[in-house]
Amino acid sequence: MAGLQLLHVTGAAIGAWLEPLAALRMGIFREFPYLYEGSLEYEKDYLNTYIQCPEALAILLLDEGELIGVSTGLPMAAETEEFKQPLIAAGINVETVFYGGESLILAEHRGRGAYRQFIEQREAYARQLGLTTLTFCAVNRPENHPLRPAGYVPLDTIWHGFGYREQPQLQAHYWWRDIDQREETEHTLTYWMKTL
Repeated sequence: MAGLQLLHVTGAAIGAWLEPLAALRMGIFREFPYLYEGSLEYEKDYLNTYIQCPEALAILLLDEGELIGVSTGLPMAAETEEFKQPLIAAGINVETVFYGGESLILAEHRGRGAYRQFIEQREAYARQLGLTTLTFCAVNRPENHPLRPAGYVPLDTIWHGFGYREQPQLQAHYWWRDIDQREETEHTLTYWMKTL
């Protein structure tokens, strides 16, 4: 973390970082396993959910003022119906849940301890809000996916190490266009959860 700075911004203040956040997300989400061919319009619309929620959090990772990573989250009750519905259908009270949107770091800055800080600080923030569960989603990709990089290691082991457990019965379904496709296709995301 030497030379790096973590900055917490919440709610409407996230709007001041809208352009760099959108660009960062579009760049990293092109990587496996997301393979997402994004658009600036979609990213701004997605981030607007956070800007409109006073309790939404963005932990910005800065290197000499340049945005190189972010971890986001907000109370699940403020999330879109698509994210809430699988939990509601399973009988989970979304009023008790904090949703971790993503934790992203540019490849050249990984391995410097920021990811641990993201996880720990996001959990601490959720506890401050009085929420008792933290969840996030991970996209499912087959082992033999043609764009899976050689030597790719999923983050499952790291998530387990932080106390998160995969919930295969809880899944969301989203449509987006992969970088190697001409049309949007449906993707399945599985929820991971931890009691705080």
